[in-house]
Amino acid sequence: MGERLHAVIKASAPALSPRLWYGMPAYAKDGKVVCFFQSAQKFNTRYATFGFSDNANLDEGAMWPTAFALTELTAADEARIGALVKKAVPAPGPGGTRPAPAEATHPDLCPAPG
Repeated sequence: MGERLHAVIKASAPALSPRLWYGMPAYAKDGKVVCFFQSAQKFNTRYATFGFSDNANLDEGAMWPTAFALTELTAADEARIGALVKKAVPAPGPGGTRPAPAEATHPDLCPAPG
């Protein structure tokens, strides 16, 4: 599943660079993580998770989804993920970007990036 997600993400947003984020595969633009994958096996859960960070440009009103459970990856799922990844990456140029959110960590929830 991870290899197929990698192919979909790179085809949808070639500007994203693969990296590790808290030990998980992730994809970043300009050093800021946009999306990530959590393996079901690594976290001993019944499904894998594909999610977006607050750097993703997915805002829709006051509420929008930021993570999806995956038990398998169908062609329809790949198309949906590809479209979301494409939308999540801020477009270059005037009006195509939004201010970067302030970096924040909470010691009880996650360690500071290092």
